[in-house]
Amino acid sequence: MSSRIYFTFPITLLKDRQLTDIRTLCDDIMNYCGYKEAIRQGGTIENRMKKAGEMLGITWGDCQSNFDRGRSLANSTPRRTPMTSINHDRIFDFYDNYKSDFEIITFLAFAGIRSILQMKPYTRVTNDYLIVRMAGYNTTNCIEDVPPHIKKYNTRYKLDKIKSELQNNWHMKLYGKCTHGFYVSFKLSLNQLVKAVESKREVNLKAKRQDEIRQALKEFETELKTTP
Repeated sequence: MSSRIYFTFPITLLKDRQLTDIRTLCDDIMNYCGYKEAIRQGGTIENRMKKAGEMLGITWGDCQSNFDRGRSLANSTPRRTPMTSINHDRIFDFYDNYKSDFEIITFLAFAGIRSILQMKPYTRVTNDYLIVRMAGYNTTNCIEDVPPHIKKYNTRYKLDKIKSELQNNWHMKLYGKCTHGFYVSFKLSLNQLVKAVESKREVNLKAKRQDEIRQALKEFETELKTTP
């Protein structure tokens, strides 16, 4: 049951976090999601949070304080903030167990990619875009604001290692042959992803050729009219 529960939360929850803050981050994710579910319920705050806990597979330590923390996080979230989602069991694994820096940075990368992908079957991601989302920012305009402990992973070798981990243990499919950036999916098989990317590329290439042909014919007709 819990494996089918997903915690959906704003990517800004990742902002200003040290790698050692992973347990606090997971706690805030649960508080945020608990609050958002509780306000859909009826009754007292305690009853609402208990119902939310049943829905999310969470046992609260203090319903009121968890509700208040979740409300604070929700109220401080800017409008139109990109959302991401992570499986219940994965959140609790990182909450309950020790994780290495690399495991935590992979967690952030997964959250970042999911925030870019949203509900699309696949999408294109650039390395800089991934890095800013890992840090809780929206666009690559914020690349200079990324903290050093995340920015240091913005090298080809380190990002390739993260991408390999996501493919091997986080069910991500990746395709990046002759592309600017790379394409990812959690819904498509690798075979389907490759075909989707190459099919779209072929359509775009044909459209570009047609535009070039039309432009060439237009220029040729203009030259004919101006030739004595």
